[in-house]
Parts: sequence; structure tokens; C-alpha cells
Amino acid sequence: FCYIEEINGASRNYCDRSKTQYPCVPGRAYYGRGPIQLSWNYNYGAAGRSIGFDGLGTPERVAQDAVISFKTALWFWMNNVRPVIGRGFGATIRAINGGECNGRNSGAVNARVNYYRDYCGQLGSQRVLALALAGSFLLLAGLAPEPTVAQNCGCSSNLCCSRWGFCGTGSDYCGTGCQQGPCETTPLATNDVVDVAGVVTQAFFDGIIGQSDAGCVGRRFYSRSAFLEALGSYPRFGRVGSADDSRREIAAFFAHVTHETGHFCYIEEIGGASRDYCDRSNTQYPCVPGKGYYGRGPIQLSWNYNYGAAGRSIGFDGLRTPERVAQDAVISFKTALWFWMNNVRPVIGQGFGATIRAVNGGECNGGNPAVVNNRVRYYTDYCSQLGVQPGGNLYC
Repeated sequence: FCYIEEINGASRNYCDRSKTQYPCVPGRAYYGRGPIQLSWNYNYGAAGRSIGFDGLGTPERVAQDAVISFKTALWFWMNNVRPVIGRGFGATIRAINGGECNGRNSGAVNARVNYYRDYCGQLGSQRVLALALAGSFLLLAGLAPEPTVAQNCGCSSNLCCSRWGFCGTGSDYCGTGCQQGPCETTPLATNDVVDVAGVVTQAFFDGIIGQSDAGCVGRRFYSRSAFLEALGSYPRFGRVGSADDSRREIAAFFAHVTHETGHFCYIEEIGGASRDYCDRSNTQYPCVPGKGYYGRGPIQLSWNYNYGAAGRSIGFDGLRTPERVAQDAVISFKTALWFWMNNVRPVIGQGFGATIRAVNGGECNGGNPAVVNNRVRYYTDYCSQLGVQPGGNLYC
């Protein structure tokens, strides 16, 4: 609690001009402020809209009003960190600053872990984060049959729960798709407008896999029928909001799958077996000696905490038999849909750029612009094929 503002933050550019929903105001700076060091125009804009101040026009209020300051921290936490909290403290580090992970800043990661362990000791618990807010833990740990659309809600009576599970006021929250609260329209938890199988036709699927080389092992593994069978366990995928929203979600999912697998060419990550995807700080899902948790399947599921949680939810031992994701096409698609519904669905209303950040945040903010451009290209192509506009905020 020493610092209110980021050291030398005023000299840094935190304006993402691709986020047209929350355009930067000339002369205003969106560097780190407050308990969570809120950064970037899209966070200031969205937080301000939810909390009730002009985050774009007056970002400095986060450093002037202590209550607003803590509100921005709690807003960021509930929207960005809460969805992954059941997977252990390591997942919260990735949600707050993924740039520190995978050995990029082990000193900062160790410092965060030391604080966390200290506070767990003070509070008399070894699993404070995992046990806090039991409803979310149960869902994320897989003790419910599927994640609920409103897992981030529980809004006060004067706020609406949006179609994507966030609390707030105005048409973005209380308009189309509003689930709870003083909605402007009848709450809509799911829609029956879009038949996902009717959108993901054999021709659409073949149009993707047909672009991979004839010798690709994935061509003999992935199939539309396996996707549709897996879809039966996630009936809300592609069926929330308007018909256009549904088609955009389907286009986004397959855009990421196309990139991750090279048009369904790859089942396993290239060189993955030589990489260490064991987060030893995650004691809830401990690594099994001799097992590798590298990328597998349509979304290239990685890390022990994802294999453990996905396996518990789907019904296989993801820690002891992670290789099943590369052996059973239905399980493979189920892990991709599990990851999507738990990690990507909560942010999909913020535009395709937010889904890139959720799938691989390390590519964002200039981390790998070529890959970001590829993902966007696939997405806009599939939106065109499905007859829907891609919307704004495409980049991250």
C-alpha cells in the first residue's frame, strides 16, 4: 500500500487504439493506479462504466478517491480473476499479469506466491482462494455439469447481470440478453434461435480441415461428428444472446482452433514434450511424475491445473492420463469446449481481441502481432462465411 500510481507510469503508453469501444482521450493517461494498478484504456473505460465514473475522461480519479480505487480493483478481480480462481493461485497470477509467467519474471512470481502463502497462514487456511466463494469454486472445479452463464453475477438488486455474466447498468448490461435484475427486456439465459449443428455444417468443417496437408495426423483424428458429440456436454455454447452473437462465438472458437491446430493438422504441440508445463505452486492439481501437460487437442490444452480441472469436469484423469486428449477425439473437443466456457465465454462480449487475451495473453500488447493478425484473419473469414459482422475490438 505504498504506491498509488505506477512508478514512471506517465511515461508509458497504455492506449490500445484498436479498442474503439473505449477510445483514448487526448491528454489522458491510462497507466497503473490503485490497489490492482488498473491499466489500459479498455479497463478504465469498462470499470468506469460499471462503477459510475468517467474512466476515460478522468482516469486520475482512481488515484484520488480511495473508494473508487478499491472499486476498480474489485471490478478487475471479479471480471478477470474470479473465473479462474478455482485453479489455484498460479492461475490468478496469469490473469493479472501473464507476462510474468513461463519463466519471464520468476522473481515477481515468487514474491506473489510468498505473500499468498503468508496470508494463507495468517488466515488459518492453506486454500483460501479455492475455498472462498464456494459457488464459483464448485463450478470451476467441475462439480456442476456445466458452467453457468451467470457465474460472475450475484449482482445487487439495482444492477443487471449482462448476457456475459457481468454486473452493471445501461443497455450493455440491462439490454438484450440481460439475465437478472432490472432488465430492459425479458431475461434470456440461453437462446433457441441458433442450432449450432446447423451453423457448423460438414461443409464449414471440411473447409477448415481441407486446408491442412493431406499427410497431417489431425485429418484422421478431428471430425465434425466428434465435435457435435462433445457439444452435447456444453449445450450453451453458441446459444447465448442474439443469433448474431451466437454466430460470432462460433466463428471465434473455430478461429482459435484453426490457429492452434494449423487447420486441424496437429493434435499435439510441436516440441511440447520437451517443455515444462508443470506449475508446482498449484497443489490442488499436482503434477504426476513422468506425465507431460503440453498442448493437446483443438485448443491445445496446457498446464497441469487445466488438465486436472478439465478431467474432473469431463470425467477422466487429466493428471494421470493427459495423453487421452490426443487419443480420444470426443474428449479432445470436450477439453476445448471446457476451456472455452470457463476462460473465454466470460469475456466474449468485449470483442474478439478479449478472446485472444484469454486464450494466449502473451501475444497481446505487441507480444506477437503476427499471430494476433492471423487469429483475426481467421475470425473475420469465418464471420463472413457465417453471414455476420465481426464487431469491434478485434485486436489485443
